Amino acid sequence: MNSYTFCQTIYLALLVFSLSIVGNAQAPKSPKPIIAGVVNGKATSLPKPEYPEDARTAKTSGKVGVRVLIDEKGKVISAVTESGLENVSLRVSAEAAALKATFSPTLLSGKPVKVSGVIVYNFVAEKSNEEKLAPFAVSTFLTMVRVFATDETRLKKEFPASDPLKSQLGEYPQFETEFKAIVDLESMPAGERVGAIARTKIAIRAKLNPSDRWQFDLGVPMGEMINEFAQFSDESDDDTPILASWINPK
Repeated sequence: MNSYTFCQTIYLALLVFSLSIVGNAQAPKSPKPIIAGVVNGKATSLPKPEYPEDARTAKTSGKVGVRVLIDEKGKVISAVTESGLENVSLRVSAEAAALKATFSPTLLSGKPVKVSGVIVYNFVAEKSNEEKLAPFAVSTFLTMVRVFATDETRLKKEFPASDPLKSQLGEYPQFETEFKAIVDLESMPAGERVGAIARTKIAIRAKLNPSDRWQFDLGVPMGEMINEFAQFSDESDDDTPILASWINPK
């Protein structure tokens, strides 16, 4: 082997050795994303999700939790629902909204890092006008019933049908528990009826939010006004059931 060939062999051996070292050298790892909890409050922009028509029609309400991965620039690069309502359209809507959210970059030792967190969306079904006015209607209704509670003749005139209270109270399922105390009002001793109605009103009012309590309180004078009209009707020859006609107008 001449000197030239020997030098080539040595050069190739060194080259292969160098490449093997480079190949075995590990590239620096990217820091793992910081795991955070709910990140709603940290967003610089948090668009609201659309309320899909099928969910709106079904009046589906509840929360959807979306796991998001936020990159070093504060942009959401992935969004996957991990908890909450099973409604598919609501989940898709929540994920679409989450991808549009933005955050300020998160720094770790002065360097921006990725963050994994959860955005929680609360879907609330819109109430019908009847549902919105339920506290007012219930208060008015109970105030009117209280006046006739101890008057068997007037009570039967106003409620000629069988189980009239049970039928009317069924209109307000959100107060079903509270209504149980008076659903059989006509079968109660006359002396217990007023107290039962008063306790029912207190229980219903206690579960309402401030806005609905205002409605409920407004229903009291309305019921009293209708009762005054009913008493005026008693003095006339008109036998029309005032209370029943107010509840079920024709």
